Amino acid sequence: MVRALGKLNARSDLGRFSARIPRGVLAYVLAPLLLALLPIVLWLSVPLSGASGGTPIWLTVPDPVVFSVDPVFLVSLGLVGFLSIVMLVVEASLAPFSLHLAHWVFVYVFFFAAPIVQYKIGVFPWEALTSFETNTLLLANTAILLWCIVWILVRVAQLGMLAGRSVPLGPRISGPGVGTCLVLAFFATVYLILTFGPVALLTRAGYTEALGDAFTASSSRAILDKLLRGLPVAAAAGALWYLRSGGAPLLVRLGLVVASLGLLLVADFPLGSARYWVGAIYIGILLMVSKRYLRSGWPFVASLVGGLLVLFPFLSTLRTSTSLGEALTFVSGFNFLGPSLATGDFDAYSMVGYTASYVENGPGITYGRQLLGVLLFFVPRSLWPNKPIGSGATIAGEENLIFNNVSSSPIAEGLINFGWVGVVLFAVVLCLLFGLLDAAYWRTDGVSRGTLLGTIYPFYVGFAFFLLRGDMLSASAFIIGFSVAFLPLMIRLPGIR
Repeated sequence: MVRALGKLNARSDLGRFSARIPRGVLAYVLAPLLLALLPIVLWLSVPLSGASGGTPIWLTVPDPVVFSVDPVFLVSLGLVGFLSIVMLVVEASLAPFSLHLAHWVFVYVFFFAAPIVQYKIGVFPWEALTSFETNTLLLANTAILLWCIVWILVRVAQLGMLAGRSVPLGPRISGPGVGTCLVLAFFATVYLILTFGPVALLTRAGYTEALGDAFTASSSRAILDKLLRGLPVAAAAGALWYLRSGGAPLLVRLGLVVASLGLLLVADFPLGSARYWVGAIYIGILLMVSKRYLRSGWPFVASLVGGLLVLFPFLSTLRTSTSLGEALTFVSGFNFLGPSLATGDFDAYSMVGYTASYVENGPGITYGRQLLGVLLFFVPRSLWPNKPIGSGATIAGEENLIFNNVSSSPIAEGLINFGWVGVVLFAVVLCLLFGLLDAAYWRTDGVSRGTLLGTIYPFYVGFAFFLLRGDMLSASAFIIGFSVAFLPLMIRLPGIR
């Protein structure tokens, strides 16, 4: 009898072990292998050098040029890809989604996969940097590698320091707070409709034109705009929490969810908002709903990488092609995948190169002046006539780029403010901040749901891409305005939960 039970236990242990093998193979072998192979597929999707008419005409991307491939560039860029894949494996095993995981997805896509395609085409976004300028490209790779190495070292130290320690959760939200936020969201939505018109809220172009007429261009305008559009998001997030944890009858809780989601769709209609905003808020809603079903970070990684490298180019092709037949021609041949990564949407790498050139060969570092503009964003330009503009616009003007609404990642921000030391400082601060927010959310899984941080954190994960792309002046104003919209959720009334 004992022997039979022993054999049964051994078989059950073997069964449990074998059941874990597929998940381990997926996490540590197949997923990293696919991430390593995907850039090769994108490289092959780019037409041969010198081919005329090889890229879709609606992407406004030049045809690939003929040049000699620099092995040092490819090796250093490959090292960036290797580090990002390794850290994706590590972070995906720690949490189903996190700010750190979003960071490494960003590094993989914008500093590894996209630059490979841009390098093969021969021209990087905004067309002032080419594959012939090896020195500038190696400066960019050096800055990115420095960032990655410092980030990894700080992350390892941080995990050791946070092991077994509690992290402050912050204030809790309440039912009265959800109700208050819903009322404010209603008035904010009505104001948006009356100010811009219902049609303007349905299209991005219409809203941008109406926004320019309604508010003056400033950081204050950006904060007010994101506060008004963030209130329905906060109401929806609070209503979803209250649906599970509130004490009101079920029909009341369902009514709050339906009403808040309705206001969200009106105020933040997907086609009437910037893509980064739509991605951040709807990714946040999706993460709130699906959190309990996620067991690792790979579904999150696959969704983001697939969305950025495949779905996003596919939708851009369908949106801008002149005819269905023309779109199907390029989609069927996969010619749209690689060239789509050479558009201005993927300019984070090239802007690091432009900034490095600005620092090394141009005016030099600003000794924190750009950062001061970020910290004092609320000071109106009428009181500070020489207030710095965004770092991206500054570089665009100095480098004579064809467009000035460009990105400026924290790597570029570190370079323009304090040079190479700035890259280290910005990596340390941002890594520590991301780690503290991740730990506060995940180490108190059940408790964090009813806190202000637990409610807003999934949206921060979405906004991480906007912050990492930059520039910091715009990203800070937007995120602050969005965060203020969640504060009414903390309102409490005596005796009411």
